[in-house]
Amino acid sequence: MRRFLYAHELKSRQTALQDVAEVLPGERIRCDETQSKAEMAWTPWHFTRRHINAAPEALADAVAAEVDRVVKAWRSAVRRPVLSLSGGLDSSVLAASLARTGLGWSALNMAYADAGSDERDYAGEVAAAFEVPLFRATHCLSDVNSAVAKSGHLPRPLGHAFGQSQSKTRQAYLDAEGADALFVGEGGDNVFAYMQSATPVVDRYLIEGPRGAWQTVLDISDMTRTSVWTVMRLAAARWQRHDPRYVWTGDASLLSPATEASLATLPLSHPWLEAPPGALPGEATHISMLLRIQGTLDAGPARHRPTIIAPLLSQPLLELCLGIPSWRWCQGGINRSLVRRGFAGRLPQRVLWRVSKGGANVFCMDVIERDRATLCAHLCDGRLAHAGLLDVRRIKVVLTSKAPIPSPLHLRISQLAEAEAWVRHWEVN
Repeated sequence: MRRFLYAHELKSRQTALQDVAEVLPGERIRCDETQSKAEMAWTPWHFTRRHINAAPEALADAVAAEVDRVVKAWRSAVRRPVLSLSGGLDSSVLAASLARTGLGWSALNMAYADAGSDERDYAGEVAAAFEVPLFRATHCLSDVNSAVAKSGHLPRPLGHAFGQSQSKTRQAYLDAEGADALFVGEGGDNVFAYMQSATPVVDRYLIEGPRGAWQTVLDISDMTRTSVWTVMRLAAARWQRHDPRYVWTGDASLLSPATEASLATLPLSHPWLEAPPGALPGEATHISMLLRIQGTLDAGPARHRPTIIAPLLSQPLLELCLGIPSWRWCQGGINRSLVRRGFAGRLPQRVLWRVSKGGANVFCMDVIERDRATLCAHLCDGRLAHAGLLDVRRIKVVLTSKAPIPSPLHLRISQLAEAEAWVRHWEVN
C-alpha cells in the first residue's frame, strides 16, 4: 500500500493483497512441478529506432494506416459498438477509422456544467462529419459516493470516486443500445508520444548533430510555449546526465513524515525501465509513458458490460510507434504531429489541430468540495491513518480550510479516499 500511495502509476508484480501477485503486461509465467517463474515475453526495446531514417510524410501515412487496420480488426470482432467520443484528438481518430469500416456504430459524450469541461461541440462536429448518432450526457454529483470503493474488485486501489458518475451513465446507455463493446481513446497520448520535455532534442542531437537538434528546440518551444533558452537549458541538463534511463519519481504529498522518510529505500523499478546500451533518453521516456497508462487501464467498474476496448493500445500500433524517433512526434511545434498529419482531410479542422482539451477536473473539484467534512473523517479516522501512512494534520488543514483546495491536491485527496475505501471493502469482503 505504501508503494501504491507513492507511485500508483507504476505497476509491480506485488499487489496490495498479501500473497497475491500479478502478471505484468508483456510477462509470462513458466510453471513446473515445484515453482513458477516470471519472465519478459515482450519488451518495447525490441522495436525502438526501426524507422529512424523514414520521411515524416511516410511515417504519418503509416501511423494512419495502422490505426485503420487495428480499428477494423476490433470492429470486425464485435456486433454493436459504442464509441466514447470526448471530442479530443484520440477518440476523434477512432471515429474516422470506424467510419472507414463501413459498419455501424454510435457515440457517447459526457460533459459537465462547466465551460472548460464541456466538449459537446467538438464531439458533435465529429459525429456530424461521419453521420453517426451521438448521445450527450452530463456528469451528476448525486451519482458519486466518496466512501464507496470504485476499485473494490481489484487487487490494488485504482481510480477515483468521481468516476462512478461516468460508469453509471455509460452503463445505462450501453444497456439501452444493446451494445457489446465500448471503444475508448485511452492511451493515445502515450502511444503517440505526447512528451512535455526536452528529451527529443537530446535524441536528435545524438543522431543528427546540432543542426537537427536546433530545429527540435524550436518545435518544442512552440509546442510548450516556452522560450528556446529554457528548452536548450533543459536539454543540456538532460544530456549531461549521460544516462538514458528514465528515473521514475513518485508523489509523497499528504503522506506522513515517517512514510516519506521510508520512501528512500522503496525501489521504483520495472524491467522496461532498464535501458539497453545505446538507448536514447527520448525512447526511455516514451516507454515510461506506456508504463503509466498500464497503471490506469483497470479502473473500470466490476463486471463491466460490455467489453471495453482501447484500439490505440493494440500491439501492432504500439510496435510501429515505438520505432519512430521522438522528435518526429513534435515536428512543426504541435503534439502528436504524425497522427494529425496522417488524418488530415479526414477530421474537421477545428478538431484535428486543437491543442487543449477539457476533462473531469472541475467535476472532481466539486465532488471534493461537497464532501469536505465526510472526507476529513474518512481519511483522518480511517485505516490508512491508523497505520501511520497519512499526514493527518495536513489533511485536516486542507479539508477544513475555507480556501478552495488547489489543483492538483484535490486529485490527491480523491486518490487517498479511494485507497481508504478499498481497504475497508477488503476488510468486509
